[in-house]
Amino acid sequence: MVRDSEYSNELIAGCNPDIIKQSGCYESIEDHLRGAKYVLSNFLDNYIVYTDNVLEKLLNIKLSTSIVYLAVALHDLGKSLPHYQQKLRKTCTAPYHEVASIALLKLIDLSDVVIRGNHKALMVILMLSIIMHHHAMRPLSYIARNLDVSLNNALPTTLHINDIVSSCKKYIDVVKRIFNIELGIKTKCKEVNIANLRRDVTVFIDKLRDIFKSNEYTFVRVSNYIYKISILVLKPLLIADIVSASVNRSCTNIDLESLNKVIEKKSTMVSDVIERNKVIKSVSNKLRVYMKW
Repeated sequence: MVRDSEYSNELIAGCNPDIIKQSGCYESIEDHLRGAKYVLSNFLDNYIVYTDNVLEKLLNIKLSTSIVYLAVALHDLGKSLPHYQQKLRKTCTAPYHEVASIALLKLIDLSDVVIRGNHKALMVILMLSIIMHHHAMRPLSYIARNLDVSLNNALPTTLHINDIVSSCKKYIDVVKRIFNIELGIKTKCKEVNIANLRRDVTVFIDKLRDIFKSNEYTFVRVSNYIYKISILVLKPLLIADIVSASVNRSCTNIDLESLNKVIEKKSTMVSDVIERNKVIKSVSNKLRVYMKW
């Protein structure tokens, strides 16, 4: 955690409005990602190995890190943008930051992470799991129906590409420290502008609709693999995100005792994700709910 006198140079992940008044305690991005990693490594290690095995078996994608760690590491990338940092400091909120996160993935160089496999399929898995990590507040169907509002919050036209690149560099430096994942910024990112990023998000949402309308067997089969893995990744992402934020924003140090207290309150969610067979059997039904337009 960082205090209000210390946070000027820190990327902020969030805060509790009630606690901030008393203690001036913010959760930094570094604290949030460190706490999320702690949750994953202490509670979900077997599940993470299983998810990586499924990724390799179904899509022949092999990474230098876990797909779960990669998604968790990048899920709050959008919060690094200047307008979200200002809003987090003032109101503890960052509405639609998940939309910004998937847009900024276009700028991130994953070449040192991908050992083998289809880069585009990997990107869809990351984008889908990340854009749904706040589905309780903003389901994907809601984002799609209110795309203009989503984009205006996530990627205001006043943003400059130099500020975006600078924010992303600062964020991936934190990722390197916490997860030891080597990420870079693509060399051609200076050619990107806000209009491009907004268009890419719109195209992504439209393609999701097209996938579910397609009758081509091979296309649908591969797409179903992608969605299945996306849901497998989403579950631990949700848990790590919620638990880490709950502990850090109460100004409590991350340790097994504090995590256990939070997890006890959310025991159904935790047990559900650890029981991998239950997750797999429920994938189809969950997809219908998530993707219902």
